[in-house]
Amino acid sequence: MGLKATLHVRPVARDDIISFYGKPYDASMKGVVVESDGEILGIAGVLHTSPLQAFGSMKAELKNHKKYIILVARKMRDILNSYDYPVYASASEKEENSMSFLEYVGFEHMYKRIYKWPTQ
Repeated sequence: MGLKATLHVRPVARDDIISFYGKPYDASMKGVVVESDGEILGIAGVLHTSPLQAFGSMKAELKNHKKYIILVARKMRDILNSYDYPVYASASEKEENSMSFLEYVGFEHMYKRIYKWPTQ
């Protein structure tokens, strides 16, 4: 991805999950992706499982585009606030900043690496 790459954020589609992770999720979801020239660089959303689960992943290239990471965080706040039930997240052990990022987004720490979105 060159310096002039055009990134944009859009709602997630089921095919995006297969494209990014290589396999489908069984649950429905609501979320967003960041893409550049048709390539998905990051994905985040809420899986409609019981309980609801927040998820997110990004490729290394997206880490150089903080503006888009913040934009996705804001869009995720809107998505998370649309639920009347608790949404949980598990901080990744592979990402050293995952716990602080979940707190930045607005999740409340519960236990070890488990977080909960505060319900309104």
